[in-house]
Formats: sequence, C-alpha cells, structure tokens
Amino acid sequence: MSQDAGEALRSVQVPHNMFRRAISLAKRVVGHPENAVPTVSSTEWMKNNFNVSERQVQGYLIGLFPITSWITRYNAAWISGDLIAGLTVGMVVVPQGMSYAQLALLPPEYGLYTSFVGVLIYSFFATSKDVSIGPVAVMSIVVSQVIKRVEAQHPGEWDRPQIATVLSFITGIIVLGIGLLRLGWIVEFIPTPAVSGFMTGSAISIAVGQLPGLMGISGVNTRTASYKVIIDTIAGLSRSRLDAAWGVSGLVALYLIRYICTWGESGYLRRKRVFFFITVFRNAFVMILLTLAAWLYCRTKEVDGKYPIKILLTVPAGFKHVAPPKPDSKLLETMAPDLPLATIILLLEHIAISLSTLLETWEKPPRPSPHAKRPVGGSKTIEPFAIRLVSAKMDEELKKTGPFLRLKHAFGRLNGYTIDPSQELIAIGATGIIGSCLGAYPATGSFSRSALKSKSGVRTPLAGVVTAIVVVVALYGLTDAFFWIPTAGLSAIIIHNVIDLAASPQQAYSYWRVSPPEFCIWMASVLVTVFSSIETGIYTSIGASLVLLLLRISKPRSAFLGRAIISEPANYKGTTREVFLPLSSANTSNAGIDILPPSPGVLIYRFEESYLYPNCSIFNSVLVSHVKKNIQRGRDMTDAKPGDRPWNDPGHRRSAVKDEIENRQKPVLRAIVLDFSTVSHIDMTAIQTLVDTRREIEKWTGHNVEFHFATVLSPWIKRALIAGGFGMKTPVSQEGLSRRHPLQALDDVESAEGVEKHPSTTPTASSINFISSDTPFFHIDISAAVASAERTIAQL
Repeated sequence: MSQDAGEALRSVQVPHNMFRRAISLAKRVVGHPENAVPTVSSTEWMKNNFNVSERQVQGYLIGLFPITSWITRYNAAWISGDLIAGLTVGMVVVPQGMSYAQLALLPPEYGLYTSFVGVLIYSFFATSKDVSIGPVAVMSIVVSQVIKRVEAQHPGEWDRPQIATVLSFITGIIVLGIGLLRLGWIVEFIPTPAVSGFMTGSAISIAVGQLPGLMGISGVNTRTASYKVIIDTIAGLSRSRLDAAWGVSGLVALYLIRYICTWGESGYLRRKRVFFFITVFRNAFVMILLTLAAWLYCRTKEVDGKYPIKILLTVPAGFKHVAPPKPDSKLLETMAPDLPLATIILLLEHIAISLSTLLETWEKPPRPSPHAKRPVGGSKTIEPFAIRLVSAKMDEELKKTGPFLRLKHAFGRLNGYTIDPSQELIAIGATGIIGSCLGAYPATGSFSRSALKSKSGVRTPLAGVVTAIVVVVALYGLTDAFFWIPTAGLSAIIIHNVIDLAASPQQAYSYWRVSPPEFCIWMASVLVTVFSSIETGIYTSIGASLVLLLLRISKPRSAFLGRAIISEPANYKGTTREVFLPLSSANTSNAGIDILPPSPGVLIYRFEESYLYPNCSIFNSVLVSHVKKNIQRGRDMTDAKPGDRPWNDPGHRRSAVKDEIENRQKPVLRAIVLDFSTVSHIDMTAIQTLVDTRREIEKWTGHNVEFHFATVLSPWIKRALIAGGFGMKTPVSQEGLSRRHPLQALDDVESAEGVEKHPSTTPTASSINFISSDTPFFHIDISAAVASAERTIAQL
C-alpha cells in the first residue's frame, strides 16, 4: 500500500517539476531578473478591475431603474411640489413642443408626442429630479436637416414622420448602448467653450432661420447659411404679409412680460411668487392671445380653405400615429452620415444640462450690503455667483449659463444628490426607442424647462408623470383650439426661447481671461456654425478641442527647479520652510522670490504632465540639451581627431585649449532629481526614452549619474521605472531597455538601512514603511530626493 502511495506521489511530482522548469526557462527567455524587487502585480490589477461580485451585478441591474430606490418612500409631503412643477412644465412644453415640431419640418402633433414620451419615460430612468426631456431647438433643426437630405436623395420615397421616427429609433439604440456600457464619460472630452460656441452659433442660426416666418416672408431658403438668410430676409421685407402683425407683436409681448416681471420681482418682494408664475406662463399666455386674435380675424375670411394668415389648421386629436418604426435598409444607408451628428447632439445637450453648474459664471459678484459682516482679518473674499433658485433672475441666468458651464453636478450639487451620466444616457436611449413607436422624434434634455422645473419646487422625478398628463389632456381636449394658432406666433416663441442659449459678452470675455486658446475655439465654433452649418460647427468645435488637448499633452510645461526659503504669515510665528520653484522667472507667478540653484552637480527637473509617448521626446530633448550646455563634458576633446567627433559636432569654436578650459569651469554632474509629483501615468515609450536619456547623459559626463525620483506614489509607475532599471542600487539589465554596469549607490536617507543619519533626515516609521530599502532612489518628496543626491556628492 505504501509502495502504491509513493508511486502516486512521484507521478504527481514529475509534472510539477516539469512545470517549474518550464516557468524558469520562460523567465530566462524574457529576461526576468533573478532577484526581482517586489512591485504591484498584474493579478492584483485584474482583481481590482474585473472581480465582479454577484452583489455588483444586482446593483447594476437595479441601478438601471432608479425609480425603485425612492418610489417606496414616496409620501404626501412631496405631492404638492411635484404637482406644481409638473403642471408648470406642462403649460410650457405644449406650445414649445408644437413650435419645435414646426422647426423639425413635422406636423405639430409630433412635438406633443415627443413631449409626452420624454417626460414620462424619464421618470422611470432618471437620476435627476430636475431634468426635463422633450423636444429641443437644436435637435429639431438637426432632424429637419436629415429630412431635407433624405428627401433630396430619394424624393417621395418616405414621408417625413417615418424618417424622424427611424432616426429616433437608431439614435436611441446607439445612446442606450453607450449608457449600458457605462461610457458616459466620453462627453467630458468636449470642453465648456466648445459646447458654448456650438450652442451660441446654433441659437443664432435657429433664430435667424425663423425671421422669414416671423415676418410672413415667403420664398426664403432658411436651410442655408445664416448670413444668406439675413440678406434674403432684408431683401424680401417688401413681401411681408399680415403674419408679421402676429409674429412681431408676439415676440415683443414675450420680452415685455419678462422684463416687467423681472422688475416686479426685484421691486415687490411680497409679490415675487406671482411675478414668477406670470413669467413662467408667458409662452402659453401670449399664444392664447395670438390664437384668439387669429380666430377673431380669420373665422369669416376663409377662401377655398385658405386664410389671410398662416395657421396650423387641423391637429389630430390623440395618438393617431402609433406604429412601430420601419427602419428600411435603404433609409438607414441614406441617413447614416447624419447619425454621428444626431448622436453627438443628444449626448451633448443632455449631459450639458444634467451636469451643468452655475458656480463659477465669472460674472461680478453682487455688491455686498454695507451692513454685512466683514470676514475676520478684513481680507477680501470673492463670492462665486450663487445658484439663485429663489432669486428674481434665476430663469434668465439659467438659460444664459446652463449649457456652457459643464463643471459637474449643478442640479445634483444644488439639491444634494448625484447624477450618473451613463444612466442619463440610458434614459435618453430608452426615450428614443420607445418614443419611435408613438411617433416621437429624437428628444433630449431641455435646459429652460429643466430650470423651470427646479425653480418650481419639484421633489421627485414623478413630476414628469404630471407633465405627461397635461400633454395628454392637450392632445385630446385642445386640438380644436390648436387649429387657429398662427405659425408666426410659433416662430416668435422659437426665437424667444433659443436666443437665450447664446453666450453673453461677459461669458465670452471670461473664456478669454481664463484660456485664450479655448476662446479661439469658442469663436471658431460660433463663426463656422453661423457662416456654414450646425453640422460643420459641431465637428469644428470637437476637432479643435481634441487638437488643443493633444497639444497640451504633447507640449507640457516643464522647468528646472531651485531652492527658495519662504516665510509663513505672522499667525505662524514667522516660521520658514524650504520649497522648490522654477529657476526661470517666466515659470513662476512671483518673480520677486530669491531662488537659489541646487548644489553643483545636482539638477532638479519637474515635468508637469503624465509621462507618455506623445511628450516623452520633449523630456529627452530638454534634459539632454540642458546637460550638454551647462554640465562639464567628461572626455577631454583637446587632442581629438576630426574622425573621433560625431558628424553633428561642429568642433572647436576658438581653440581646443580655450574650449577645454571653459568646459572645466562647468560643474560635474552627479545626480538628477526628477519630480514625479505631477506624473500620474507612464508608458513603455516613455521608459525607453528615459533609458535613452540616461545613456546620452552618461555618455556626455563619462561616468554614471544617479537618477532620483521624487513623489512616485503610483505603484504602476514604480513598477515601470524598476523594469527600466531605475530606483535600485543595482539596476536591472533588460534587453531593449538598458545594459549598464552596476551602480554602487549610497544608502538613501529614507531607507531602512543606512549609514550615518542626520537628525534632519532621520526617517520616521511611516517613511520607512513607505520607501523600501530595495529602491533607495525613490523618495517620498522632493526635499528627501535632493538631500539624498547632495549626500552622494558630499561623500565622493
């Protein structure tokens, strides 16, 4: 029996030994070091990123329907807020929906379908109680462009509603997929000025396109560039019809009501709530007056089914066009070039709203009251523009600043909740897919209605259900009255709503003050959108933003540092401390600071960006050029023959002796301290460049040079540097990286093992645990790195 057990044991050990030999052979083939320094492992990375538990899966599935997290806690105290907000938004979205449907070249009922689906579906998927989904101006103009393009290529083959619903279905699938994959962060690559420029240009283009309809001028192509529309409108003023009486008077009334109510809110605080609701209902109020005037004027002037002014005529009651979308393959092929633009608009507008903020509008803060208490010490404070949800100017300021200041978490931070961008995209995708079956065209978040909803005191996303009920009531009970709505009045509502999306001069100037390159992007986006098209404008803004991002990554700031002693304020009892600042006055905000260079033989260099392949060549060229210009060459070139010089070495400028004397006056380089406090990532190309940099520098100096790294906090950066042969007493020889003689380095002041320790550099227990004795050239901060480098020089 024991003999059988022994044979079984040997049968197990033989494959195990073979496996160990195979692993050992593989390590030798790839050059794995015999005594590797402990670093973070790939297994740990896999566990942290791909170890999905059952609870996480359940959380993901439940998170797809956020309503389940709060609907069971719904209480009577929330009903009044949701009811008021829902009714208020409903009164606004009905005239807006019909107006935007006209903008999309669709019958007005399709705007109501879109409004109903947007507010209803979002209630189940929302992570924001304030955002309102429905038809918006920019998306409507994009839908009209798609319809025009499809009709131009295939006239009469598909009707306009079918094109719009198919577009809603396809873009809904795309956006839903992006949301399910949790890729909502991709919109962060488009900066605030780019979105602002595009929205400003779009607002101008849309408003200009409505001018002929406002004035009753026919025969003007409103789908061309905005400047051409302006020219044609001015030339056609003599052809203006009676519609202008309704359009111009409606537009004047809208602005007059707004300004009177704004003045009233500030002058009569007790009546602020009354003025607020008058302002909110101004669209509906003006539309009712214009419709009543049109009915009184036109009811007896019908001639062969035509009226003196252009009105909506018959609007079908109820959901008359409920049908699944028909995504014909030929239709999909025709609209394929427009799908990226439509998808980008859906992403931009909604995320810009749900993550927008008013906290840094760059406007001047309100003048403080003379009775207000001054801060302790009398210091001046800069108060950011408050999120004035209860102020008189909230509606105007929201419309002006909302889409442009996407600095995150406005409505959420305002009201104490967090918005999930990916879940918001799921809501948009679900709205598009379900809405396409009810006749809706693509919908996204509306900033004006979202601001109105928030200001009205909404408590939960269930307010969207109330708004949906209002839309249904309008669809079934008010369609007879919609017959007499003048289209010029709808044009007035469109102009009034979209013009506030344009950035104010104060905002444009703030872009210039903060970042002139981004101001140029803003200006380019506006000009291209106005003088070309919305499609070209959005691509211009995105393309210019990505180019600027790549330039900033590939051309980062860097500086050689020196030591400065600064004094703390008086309340710190006049203490001083050592800091490291750029030696060049052009790289520091205070040119009056006395900055001393480091000890001779030590260079301190800071690279203010992640060290990656687009910018690693900058690191090499700056560092090597500085060394060759300011550091002593190790080899005496006095008697060097022309053939011994590199082809790119011009040789002596005056005489070999004088050049050598000048060379000997330069310091001998012993150590380079690299400040990695701003480096968050590093890649293979950067490590290879760093190895090449070390090789070039040591070839110039004629001896080994220590490379010290300060504030290497990421374990993956540490692992990459160790793989390149940095940080250790005896650098690892790696094929393709470096092959150099072992460098006998002095013990680091932070390592657990060491020579004589000075009191000022004796490590604490935490620093011993943080810095391993296996990697004495990695330091917890720049002061320790410089101290270690200077100790090396002192002991040579």
